[in-house]
Amino acid sequence: MWWSLLVLALYGIRTHQRLMEQTRLNFSVGLAGQDFGWAASATLDGKRVVSGERVSLGKHTFAVTHPKAESFLTNFSIRYGGQDLGRMI
Repeated sequence: MWWSLLVLALYGIRTHQRLMEQTRLNFSVGLAGQDFGWAASATLDGKRVVSGERVSLGKHTFAVTHPKAESFLTNFSIRYGGQDLGRMI
C-alpha cells in the first residue's frame, strides 16, 4: 500500500513539473497598427517580463507602459498551460 502512495505522489510531482514548463505568458504590444513591443515595458507583479516567458501559477498583476500611449493594467489568474493575453493596443 505504501509503495502505491509513493508512486502516486512521485507521478503527481512529475506531472506538476512537466505542466509548469509549459506555463508561459504570451502577449504583443502595438500602437496605431504597428508593433512597438521593443519600446514598451511589460511587468508582471512589478518585475519585467517578456512574451513567452515562464510564469508561476496564481493571481498576478500585469502592466504595460509605453512613452506614447496610455498604461494598461490588469489582474488575472494563471493556470497550467499557455496564457495568451493577445495584442495590447
